[in-house]
Amino acid sequence: MKILIVTGRLAFDRAFEAVSGLADVDVLELPTAVASLITPQKLITGFSSSPFSKNKYDAVLVSGFSRFDFSRAEAEIGCPVYLGPKHVVDLKYALFSGVFSKTIPACELIHTKKAEKVKETLAEASRTEKAAFHAGISANALASFKTVSIGGDSRMKVLAEIVQAESLAFPELEAEIKYLIGEGADMIDLGFSPDADETMISDTVSYAKSVSSVPVSVDVGEFRQILAGISAGADLILSMDSAGLFEFDRLLSGECSGEYSGECSGEYSGKYSGKYSGKYFPKPPADLKDIAVVVIPDLFSEKNKLETLEANIASAQAAGFQKIIADPILSPPGSGMTSSVSDYFAFHQRNPDIPVLFGAGNVTELYDADSAGMNALLAALANDCGAAVLFTPNASDKGKGSVRELRKASDMLLLSNLLRSSPKDLGIDLLLLKEKRKRPDLNLLLISKSGVFDVLHLRDEDVEKTPDFEKMPDFEKMQDFEKTPADSVHSSAAPAALPSEFILSGPLNPAFAPGTKWGWKPDKAGNFIIGVTSVSDLLNYFSDRLNKDEIEKLKTVDTPGQRVIVAVHPKTFIIGTDSAFMLETALNGGLISEPSHAGYLGRELQRAEIALLFGRSYSQDDIF
Repeated sequence: MKILIVTGRLAFDRAFEAVSGLADVDVLELPTAVASLITPQKLITGFSSSPFSKNKYDAVLVSGFSRFDFSRAEAEIGCPVYLGPKHVVDLKYALFSGVFSKTIPACELIHTKKAEKVKETLAEASRTEKAAFHAGISANALASFKTVSIGGDSRMKVLAEIVQAESLAFPELEAEIKYLIGEGADMIDLGFSPDADETMISDTVSYAKSVSSVPVSVDVGEFRQILAGISAGADLILSMDSAGLFEFDRLLSGECSGEYSGECSGEYSGKYSGKYSGKYFPKPPADLKDIAVVVIPDLFSEKNKLETLEANIASAQAAGFQKIIADPILSPPGSGMTSSVSDYFAFHQRNPDIPVLFGAGNVTELYDADSAGMNALLAALANDCGAAVLFTPNASDKGKGSVRELRKASDMLLLSNLLRSSPKDLGIDLLLLKEKRKRPDLNLLLISKSGVFDVLHLRDEDVEKTPDFEKMPDFEKMQDFEKTPADSVHSSAAPAALPSEFILSGPLNPAFAPGTKWGWKPDKAGNFIIGVTSVSDLLNYFSDRLNKDEIEKLKTVDTPGQRVIVAVHPKTFIIGTDSAFMLETALNGGLISEPSHAGYLGRELQRAEIALLFGRSYSQDDIF
């Protein structure tokens, strides 16, 4: 496929360098500063005057920022004109993909196509997976969800914990459950305090089951609490060691002393007999074979940790549990984390068919560092150790987002396993602050050569009003154009020079006094209060003032936590996720009359947008 890249002065050198060494790719520089402002007529004139007009091309690529209709140019040139990437740095990436569109920039099209491929691949993997078992009591009348595959070759599932679930009112619990599912949680874990009573646990688990679309686990320490969770229909129990399993053995053998119920039947035939219908068994629980259980080692035993874990697994199997997940326990940084990872790997080598729970939250919650990179690496370690479940709480402010990060990491690692490659260039990533391809810094010399000031920021309708095409370079007299060094091919026009003066602003000015604030004037049009809030809170407040289409549109917001920016003016509320559009709305509505106020508002809205994108908090005028 022979391709012609058409660009302007600003990007020519970088474009020429980007495609150097690639066969069947030529670069045509037109004497226009910004490539996105190359009109169809300028393309026709420039191409016909160049030596490239003698060549036959399969495609011409123009700037991804261009919004012109090139159908007339296609007829003149004799091949389709497509949108290339928005930035030259993505040019080689786009050429290798070979995916082009006349309406969508190549970089965005590649991203969209890869995202679609990722979705298809993950869906196909889910259809054909062979799991160790499925979590979820399908016979439970409250269960309206599909069971979740655990282990085998299925994707690592994210188990999100709600700490001290008994402290939440039911509407708060429901909101938290739905929030975590929206973040990507495959299962919800209800953590309870040691002093939470059995009735409270039973009621909380029952309610959670009624509103959750995914399996629900109970995370407690006392055996009485475990029984309460089972009686309420918990799909998963966290966690059982030898002490808890001993109590199960007593219960099932009829040796209990009445402390767990009014009486014991002494008989067990796969189900509790119904005589366990006292305080802690309001209804007969499901078979133990239907309940998944996380088994842990005896942490305070003098015996080898993995040996006690394997012994406890054998005890759980003897008690009737068939859906067993092992948790060798991940130690936090500074307390044996590396050796505990080694335990995970050793256990998986010895017991490859037993699913493993990896407590990523044990690290992220005890490490004051951003969680995204840590969760990505922890998920990779878990994957190497055969983990089936990634466990994390959603308690601390710094840990917010871990569910979303672990879910994406889980998807990435499944794709990596399927493709037998490293988790890179998959179509999804966890790059939040870093870049795969960095845009170049400002090149002052290039600006001085380009004449960019004449056309920068022109609107589409103004481009056609700019002066006619500048005199073209004499291409015919240039020998071997395709091999001419990039820095020697420029138009003959003399662009405007850079300004001769400069100003060092603010703290960079030697005369700047620390503590000085920028000046401002009161705006007679009124002031703004800016903040961020969740769509759910917004709908609760404005439900009677929004029409159906507006409500449905708000529900499509996909920012972390589904939050939006709110700018409150005495006359109106402006709601959005894009600071530029919000500022334009305020200007068009006559809500700003002072230039300094417009600058201030733009700055604060931009800060709010950054907070929105990264799931951070935002406070107006607060620089931290």
